Amino acid sequence: IRNLMEKYYDDGVAPIMKKEDDPFWDPPTPVLIGHSYLKLEHLACQIENDDDLGIISVDGKGNSDAKLSVGYKPCTSTGETDEGLLPLEFAVDDPMELVGKKDLYFKVYVEKAKNLPDNMCSDVFVRYHFMYEDGMYHQTEPAKGENKRPTFGYEKVHCIEDITEDVANYLKKGSICF
Repeated sequence: IRNLMEKYYDDGVAPIMKKEDDPFWDPPTPVLIGHSYLKLEHLACQIENDDDLGIISVDGKGNSDAKLSVGYKPCTSTGETDEGLLPLEFAVDDPMELVGKKDLYFKVYVEKAKNLPDNMCSDVFVRYHFMYEDGMYHQTEPAKGENKRPTFGYEKVHCIEDITEDVANYLKKGSICF
């Protein structure tokens, strides 16, 4: 900073530089609007689940009308969701029957949000993760600009490679946190 100031005082010209090199500029950082939770119990029985979930504000003062449209569908390794193509071995009544099975595929989708707070609707994106993926996060592309009703159109195929007892319990009682 001192060198930039001295250069300005010496020649009277403000330095021109990229934002990344400017010591007075900080890149924008995301601000958490809130959380939405989608139960995984249906996935354990090979049933799709989608919903317009309420967004629970982190400060308790958020817009109670804010919603996030998300879901998941059982699928094949190529993302096909036709029920006739799904492996019958995953059609169980109790998630504990899945223990020992491998390669459970499902597609997560994030469609849109609505009624986001006025002061928190710029370049919005959605991030989620699963307990069994040790800190790995999945994220939509940001909806550019200010938009209280962003559309994401996000889909991603996931695979649970090995269904352990812990994973089966997670499917039975857990949720995806968006």
